[in-house]
Amino acid sequence: MRRESVRCTIDGTCPIPLPARLGSVVSTGSRMSLALVVWPRPGPSCRAVTCDTYVPETVDSVGALRRRAAEYHCLDELDDGLVNLKWRLSTHRQPGSFVLAVVLLAHRPYHLIGSQSSIELCPYVVDVAGPDHFTKGDATPVRPAAHHDPMSRRLLVQMSGGDSKSPPVRWTLIGAGSLGSKIAMHLARAGHGPDVVVDNAGMSPHNAARHALLPRPTAKANLLCESLKELDQRPRAIIADAGTPSIFSPQNAILSNGSWALVNATATLSVHSTISASRVMKTRAVEVSLFGGGSIGSISVEGPNRNPNVGDLMAEFYANVADDRTLREGVFGDGSQTVWQPIGQGCGSLTMPMSDGRVSLFAASMAEYLLARQRDELPSSGKLLIGRLADNGLGMRWKDIDMPPVTVVDASLDGEPWSIHVHSRADAGLLDVGHGSPLASRARRALGCGVGAVTVSGVAGALRGRRGA
Repeated sequence: MRRESVRCTIDGTCPIPLPARLGSVVSTGSRMSLALVVWPRPGPSCRAVTCDTYVPETVDSVGALRRRAAEYHCLDELDDGLVNLKWRLSTHRQPGSFVLAVVLLAHRPYHLIGSQSSIELCPYVVDVAGPDHFTKGDATPVRPAAHHDPMSRRLLVQMSGGDSKSPPVRWTLIGAGSLGSKIAMHLARAGHGPDVVVDNAGMSPHNAARHALLPRPTAKANLLCESLKELDQRPRAIIADAGTPSIFSPQNAILSNGSWALVNATATLSVHSTISASRVMKTRAVEVSLFGGGSIGSISVEGPNRNPNVGDLMAEFYANVADDRTLREGVFGDGSQTVWQPIGQGCGSLTMPMSDGRVSLFAASMAEYLLARQRDELPSSGKLLIGRLADNGLGMRWKDIDMPPVTVVDASLDGEPWSIHVHSRADAGLLDVGHGSPLASRARRALGCGVGAVTVSGVAGALRGRRGA
């Protein structure tokens, strides 16, 4: 038997006497109609009249509906409600045919399974037309309807296996492009989408190849936030360049109070460097990146107090690439670099060609990791995860690397401030055992002469940073 889905909203101004109330109903296709909600009057001593008889759903006509109402002890109330409905409609211009929802409330002796209520909702729909409303009298067909919870964040959390009572997690997404939009939608469907989205780019037709959303001429951040609102989440869009230090100014307010993390999905060096060098931002950052035409992915999670930070973790990533031939070939081999893709006459996009499915494969894994950390907590140290596409292109393998805090040494070169980040593996090499020189002294000398007991794995000249692994 076909069921129809209806959503009822009771209008308290409607002058139909209890216990039969007329309200508005939004039926399939969001067309406005009417609903009649009926329940039995209280019995002696104002006690609720219960129905302990459970029968299959066999209502298929107005006559069967009236018999079912009698079983629920609310037949008189149903008839009264229908009479009042007919009277009210007679005072208005005939609306033509419409669908009427009728909801019988059966009071059960026990709470319904999975519910804290003993009221069972039994909804039906019937076509109403003409002055007599029911064109075939008691033989007018009636169809059972399904009662669905409305779209809500709580429902999404519940369906995703989370705690529906848990509060939303506040976090910021920088980058609403292909990878960022997919991660945001995955997490939003689990009830934990971002509450701030930062991106300064607009949607273009070529974005349809890999973006989570269908493109239309608007800012990516705005489009993503509009989509998340459909999932009962209210993110804030910030149209700004995240690759400048001013992004962390109070005026932009890209981080909410108590923000869980800032997730960078831009794969843009300027944004990476800005986040890495910021001493204003206290929230831990997470970076997600793709390499090698979508054959390799990385997740970098800063440690407590942002040590190690995303710059240190990226240095660790390239140290692993240097030690692993397969990774080297994937990151630096043929077909692994970005290329200029023409997207119109005189227009192009610098990107790595890859399929939507390839981006989605990594985005799903990254979103699952972030969801687990949101439900639990961020790791107690820095964390680097490196994912590789399986040989058959269907699965993935992830390497999990813990990274302890680095030693940070402030120094000066030609009057300019520099910051040396030294990995724990390099600490012993930087100590001059013969003279007992402290780490800071030897590190400054290494910076000044460019050589020493340290492998320089990353230099960010514009931000005055040098990292040793």
